[in-house]
Amino acid sequence: MKKAASFLGKEPEVLATSGGEDYELLFTAPHVAGRMLPVSGEITDSERVIVEEDGSERPFSPDGYQHWH
Repeated sequence: MKKAASFLGKEPEVLATSGGEDYELLFTAPHVAGRMLPVSGEITDSERVIVEEDGSERPFSPDGYQHWH
């Protein structure tokens, strides 16, 4: 993703959140010890942010895919 984004002059997050025809099932569920599901985030009362690998946060604003440019 990083290599493609660099080639296209885009940020990886922009391609991941508004790149087009990529779909995955995403849902929320309560934490249950021993449940073997991949976790991609956590619902909180705070603003939407992206948490970087070093733990720093930056604002996140989903753009969505625009079908009609």
